[in-house]
Amino acid sequence: MLTPVTEVTRKVIGERRLRTLRELGSRTSSTRSIGTTSDAIVQALGGNAPDLPFTLLYLSDPKTVSGSY
Repeated sequence: MLTPVTEVTRKVIGERRLRTLRELGSRTSSTRSIGTTSDAIVQALGGNAPDLPFTLLYLSDPKTVSGSY
């Protein structure tokens, strides 16, 4: 008996990750405040629990963080 199979795991994972990135971009492209942007990020990342079982979003005050923005 011959059972031809095609490994699709990498393809499926890649498609899910690209979908998450597209969702992230579309949700955050029109936001104008830190609050709405962080809400949009949480919603976009929350839609991909298989690849992102947990996420952390760090918000910092630009006045206290050294570096240029």
